[in-house]
Amino acid sequence: MSTVLYNPTGELVSVFHDGLEYKLNPGDKIKISDSAANHIIHTQHYDNRGLVKLEYGDNEKVKGTEGLRKFKEFKKKQITIYNQTNTDNKIKGVPYIQPTEEVRKYAMDLGIELLEPYNLKDDEKAAISKSTEENAKLKAELKEMREQMAEMMKMMKADQTEKSAKVPK
Repeated sequence: MSTVLYNPTGELVSVFHDGLEYKLNPGDKIKISDSAANHIIHTQHYDNRGLVKLEYGDNEKVKGTEGLRKFKEFKKKQITIYNQTNTDNKIKGVPYIQPTEEVRKYAMDLGIELLEPYNLKDDEKAAISKSTEENAKLKAELKEMREQMAEMMKMMKADQTEKSAKVPK
């Protein structure tokens, strides 16, 4: 007997069984033995990644939709595990981990924020930029005020020397 494996996800799935590699591009179907299909789906947990078994009489659309739902849950779980690990590391004082490209892609696809302490958020970048600009402006004003103060001191000294020269002794 044989079973058809179907990849309704948008990702390439590469699985191994008995030394053989099976590659399923998005939308691909392959016919393999029941034992291989069961091993891939249940033991290797590819059912969580959206891979589905099609049996005679199954509605491909319904199975595909179910596979996509499971794949979305898988993505959410990967992001949650990443974020939770970094939160735990922060509490323990352990260095943070960097996200894999896959987790980064999943977060972008789902619009979920990754907890990355070393990456500045856009609003933080804007605040830093604004502070830098304000700092530069204040430095220029301070320089101008120092120059004015030096000029005033020169004028006061010149005025005092004039007064002391006019005062009869």
